[in-house]
Amino acid sequence: QVSMEETCEGRCDEGFSGLTCNICEDDAACASETLTTGSGDEESTALCQKEPVVYTTQHFQCAIRDAQIESLFPNGDHTFTGSRSRDSREFTMHYWYNDRVMFSCKAEGCQQLVQDGIAKWSCPDTECICNDGTEFCGGGNAIVNALNIADQINGVEGDMSVECGETGDECLYFAASLSEIYPDGLRLQECNFGGCATNEDRPTDEFLGQSAELGLQPTAIGAIVAIAIFLALLLLLCLLGIIQRWGFLAKDWEDPHGLASIEF
Repeated sequence: QVSMEETCEGRCDEGFSGLTCNICEDDAACASETLTTGSGDEESTALCQKEPVVYTTQHFQCAIRDAQIESLFPNGDHTFTGSRSRDSREFTMHYWYNDRVMFSCKAEGCQQLVQDGIAKWSCPDTECICNDGTEFCGGGNAIVNALNIADQINGVEGDMSVECGETGDECLYFAASLSEIYPDGLRLQECNFGGCATNEDRPTDEFLGQSAELGLQPTAIGAIVAIAIFLALLLLLCLLGIIQRWGFLAKDWEDPHGLASIEF
């Protein structure tokens, strides 16, 4: 549970880091976790996976250094933290300013795709809530209060996604509500990822440009099957029509004008 008032940074368990102390830094931090491998038939010791690809559950933290944001809310660190789960397909994120959570968002129905060296985590449904009393939500000085964005944040909906390169040092955050201000995404820098998982949990199929955990949805499968059946029936009708036509042609060729019955 993330504290809205203070971070646990500096008081993390050994091997973990970040504002919320849940980003593993080495394999020793995950040594106490024994997980079932992807095949489900044996257990393996978890390792600290540091790449931006989500194996099972992953936590990360990035710095935000944006001139527009810093002009409105200066003299403090802007930080983006998040957690992602392949099993639940959920993504939760928190925006921090001066080590306090300004607002939080949660998205569901997410999917992961890794292609051409880009790891993308996209979600169709997002809800955000502003933390009342913070600088973003009416709790700052007179100038900041005039820039209260609680209504805008609480009204956020639609899709959001995070795209990261292979190294994961930098990412781009996209949200439908920010598309006019940041059409190319909000830049996230100095990103740090960590999640305890076995090597067998790595979603290798996604590196082929496929969504390993989702595949095709039932509705899509149904539509494909229906189209396949329709095309098969259409082909069958065409074949029957051709066969029938050839039958008539053959009959007409044998006796096209009924000459066999004419007597001389």
